[in-house]
Amino acid sequence: MARVAARGVRALAVLVVGLALAGSASAVPVLYGTAYNGPDGLSTFYSVDATTGAATAIGAIGFERVGAMDFHPGTGVLYAVGERNDGFDTPVLITINLTTGSGTEVATLNGGAAHSFGDAYTDISFRSDGTLYAYLDAGDGLGTIDVVTGALNELGFTGVSGAGNGIAYSSGNVLHHANEVALHSLDQFTGAASQIAALTYPPLQTFPRVNAMDFDPATGTLYAAVRRDFANYLATIDPGTGAVTSIGASQSGLDALAVFTVPEPGALALLAAAALGLARRRQSSAA
Repeated sequence: MARVAARGVRALAVLVVGLALAGSASAVPVLYGTAYNGPDGLSTFYSVDATTGAATAIGAIGFERVGAMDFHPGTGVLYAVGERNDGFDTPVLITINLTTGSGTEVATLNGGAAHSFGDAYTDISFRSDGTLYAYLDAGDGLGTIDVVTGALNELGFTGVSGAGNGIAYSSGNVLHHANEVALHSLDQFTGAASQIAALTYPPLQTFPRVNAMDFDPATGTLYAAVRRDFANYLATIDPGTGAVTSIGASQSGLDALAVFTVPEPGALALLAAAALGLARRRQSSAA
């Protein structure tokens, strides 16, 4: 019986090692998005196919105008910004359940008041230390949000104006920003923008702009939700040249995008090591 158990554990260890090796060779990016329509539209949570752009509804979030979200780098919790469905347009910070899409309020943003740049939070992005940055519109400002209290710290005017206004931190902690015309880096203390490159979109598009974007931490690929005409599509942006490459049409009203990578090679490697250790211990005890 002990030999059978040992053989079973060894087989599990081999399987997990195989998964770890496969995961380290090519991590699979999983994208999530939100969409809504209208000034007080209720939002829906989607999974977005990274190879085609196709969106599949997961569930109703239960909040209006959820147009910005990102995963916390330490906890893996998905945070988002939207408005309470209370008829008063109260801005709130929420978390989103990946299985059901349901949103849970964490705190009111900025005490429930509008900020100095307007009343919109067009995109959010976590720095590697867990500091949450937000692009403040319609007046093009940058701020940070306390993920416990919802307090907003306004950093300053970016110096650019435009539409879309997606932001994303790279693995090197460079805060990128894109609108309809250019890709910028944003100063993390003042908000001031420095142009990296002009954005070049696929031809024959009317007023394309980047609504949201996020880096795949495994590959460094910068994914973007782009709005053009009255349609939305998933794209990648070259962070050096600003070239926008369309992946495919996506959900109408797509206004937030976040990348979660599975499998995580580090986690699988730890699991493989644990399985191998368990196999060795079982073999020793069975001997």
